[in-house]
Amino acid sequence: PGDVKKLAQFYPKWVDEVAVRTRFFDEFLMRSVGAAGDSVAKIKQVVIVGAGLDTRAYRLQLPSTVTVFEVDFREIIYHKETILSQVRPTPAVTCGKHIKVGADIRTQGWDTELAQRGFSLLQPSCWLLEGTIEYLPMPSVDTLLRTVADLASPGSIACASVLSAIEPDSVMGKARWICEDSNGLVARHGFELVSVSVLGTANASYGRWPRPPGSTSLLVFRTPPPKPRAPELAATLRGEIDELSAPRPSRTAVPAAVGPSTGGGMPSRSAPAPNHGTTRRSMVEVDPDDCESIVDTVVSSLIGSDTCSTSDVSAIVSDAAACLIRLECTVPADYAHSDIELRAVGSHEAFGAWNAERAVRLDRGADPRAFVAYVRVAGTKRKITYKWAMKTEEEMVWEKCENREIVLQGERSLEVRDTWDEL
Repeated sequence: PGDVKKLAQFYPKWVDEVAVRTRFFDEFLMRSVGAAGDSVAKIKQVVIVGAGLDTRAYRLQLPSTVTVFEVDFREIIYHKETILSQVRPTPAVTCGKHIKVGADIRTQGWDTELAQRGFSLLQPSCWLLEGTIEYLPMPSVDTLLRTVADLASPGSIACASVLSAIEPDSVMGKARWICEDSNGLVARHGFELVSVSVLGTANASYGRWPRPPGSTSLLVFRTPPPKPRAPELAATLRGEIDELSAPRPSRTAVPAAVGPSTGGGMPSRSAPAPNHGTTRRSMVEVDPDDCESIVDTVVSSLIGSDTCSTSDVSAIVSDAAACLIRLECTVPADYAHSDIELRAVGSHEAFGAWNAERAVRLDRGADPRAFVAYVRVAGTKRKITYKWAMKTEEEMVWEKCENREIVLQGERSLEVRDTWDEL
């Protein structure tokens, strides 16, 4: 309370702005998950992006069927946990599951972190971006909204705060950009704008806004609803997704297969290759309950869906069930601190189609020997042949083993861990 009073002295409008904005997001969330009397929504996944010290998982009476994901920097999550640990009695969450995901929302890759922690790419979700995107530079805003669009299945809905002007005496004056076209902002990422509410207007004041409306706009937007399902496609669609929705045994820590070197001028050996330290782990399996959602996703991709061939449906099903792959390669200690680029070069277009200049480039991880990248591959049934290449200032150096393989067998995401081979 003391800190709030001090802030209010420097930013007179801050208390009203945050209080009203918070109430608006609270009501939006409760309607989205069906916790409000005027809603029939059945969203069971909530993602709070840039969560900070958000406490909605503790103070709102959310349904027990709802999972709340909070995404923010690991340091912020740790700070929040430290504060909550000092509260007595210890706060208890009201939702079914409360999952914290440490990630940098300004960059790509945290979509896989969400998938690893249980987020379903096939179920609708509710997204809260409160006091978040207005403080990011525009390239980071586009990256963030593209990621949300990739994760948000049909039926998903989101709410975000933006600034239409900068007020010098407001804490919102720290914003990085001004939103001049709300519809254009969400439309270019594939969303439909549902409503725009300005703080201080009739539906966003709650009786504690004694001055003219402010400069903060609250955008509600959604993924486009799926197109009506063509009856004659139903049997074909269900047949195509049968294998996707069937339960599968876990395949943890299975060595990746190694095949002969092919194409692109790759080096070759005739001797059988050993296991090169590759492990392959399924992070998320397709849930049989997702069957209908896959159908909706497929049909929403069809244009003029009165007729469609089986091959067309198969291709769209593959795209709807894209696999997220986390690649990690550990290099020898000699290269740990050298100025190198590590690339995964392979047969699939996401791996550069054997062109090293277009291939996946990995970022160095917390361990200076480990390099990491995330790749999205459309289709759940395919084999990808690849090899690691190291770019130095003088040349491109290929590892000396035979080509490696990733065989996708219906997973929604995979983790592949390799060790650079110098044999």
